[in-house]
Amino acid sequence: TTPDCRMASCQQNPVAAQTRDWPLGLGRLLELHLEPERAALAHPAVEADLAVHMADDALADGEAEPGAAIAAGDRGIHLAEFLEQQPDVDKVFYPGLPAHFNHEVAKKQSKGFGGVVSFSLKEDTIEAAKTFVTSTRYFKLAESLGGVKSLLCHPATMTHKSIPDETRRASGVSDGLIRLSAGIEDANELIEDLKQALQKIHAKTVLNTKAEPA
Repeated sequence: TTPDCRMASCQQNPVAAQTRDWPLGLGRLLELHLEPERAALAHPAVEADLAVHMADDALADGEAEPGAAIAAGDRGIHLAEFLEQQPDVDKVFYPGLPAHFNHEVAKKQSKGFGGVVSFSLKEDTIEAAKTFVTSTRYFKLAESLGGVKSLLCHPATMTHKSIPDETRRASGVSDGLIRLSAGIEDANELIEDLKQALQKIHAKTVLNTKAEPA
């Protein structure tokens, strides 16, 4: 507790790495860090200095370009801005976008906005979401906040599957909601990956519309 107000405050940062967010600067009296190996796994917007050994493995396996080991969080804003312009995307949830309700707060207390981006499809169906998450090449399907490899998750059928549909939708987790975690791959290749997956959804929507009886 703090001497002046006797109020305990705890801040957990599984998304914003300590190189981007400073709890001590926000009034916290104590800051704890996991050891580097576990810290790298705990932060989806993983920084190169937290996961050098993991990045080296990715480079050795040919999964990333030599110049790609920069902050994965820097890719987040590029992915969010791309998705925001896509006709098949309904909403994009990312604090780095000016339209986000917490943009000013995030800008004030963090250096960068992280590598986790969520968005909802205009075709708000389980089928459309499944088409997307099974069509990507770089983004791998996994129930994880991320690492050096780019991941994606469909909450309605994965992390939130046990929640009744009506309760889940009422809380904001729609059928067409998808969560991305940017890794250290080339940003342009990640964008192209998202683009081709969205095109598959669009093509299916056009086919279904033509198949409907007049």
